[in-house]
Amino acid sequence: RKMTPMILVALMLASIFASIDFAELEETMVIEEAGARTGADAETIAITSPKETSCTMNGCRNQLKVGEVTTFAAFIKNSGDAAIEEMGYTVTVYLDDGNGNAGMVAKTLQGDDLSWTNGNVVCDDALACPIASLAAGAILNGGKTTLQYMGADIQWTPIAGNHIVEVVVDALDDTDPGNDIQQITVSVIDWV
Repeated sequence: RKMTPMILVALMLASIFASIDFAELEETMVIEEAGARTGADAETIAITSPKETSCTMNGCRNQLKVGEVTTFAAFIKNSGDAAIEEMGYTVTVYLDDGNGNAGMVAKTLQGDDLSWTNGNVVCDDALACPIASLAAGAILNGGKTTLQYMGADIQWTPIAGNHIVEVVVDALDDTDPGNDIQQITVSVIDWV
């Protein structure tokens, strides 16, 4: 005797439904975007000094003058959900490679690298660090921070050319090192 196609379809559906665990389908699962990234997360949000040079057909804005001393400032935030207990930062000035990318580290007139590392920004030693910890969601110093090296503001006396300024934060147990770095292009011209 022949089975009708309708009976075959019904048998096939019955066998499929028999293998499904319906309790598993009703189970609620919580999916978090950053579920694997809980903890402290230092982030360089923006470099505010020197200002980034932007150029259009009408000219360039925010160019520096040769020899005009400038300092470095940035917004640094703890974007994580736990306090940062140890943190520092590095400021580096690179020569522009001609394509808008960082080339070699720029040098002072004395031949020293234009790179400064301050590893004592946040730590539990009150004599070494000005801040004991940076709470989750907090911005370093509550806003823009002038970056320092050995207790003094970092200063740069620029020479003519295009440069890349980079600020990198380094925190203990940082959960997302991908947001630690910011770079801007700075053009330095001789207006004389």
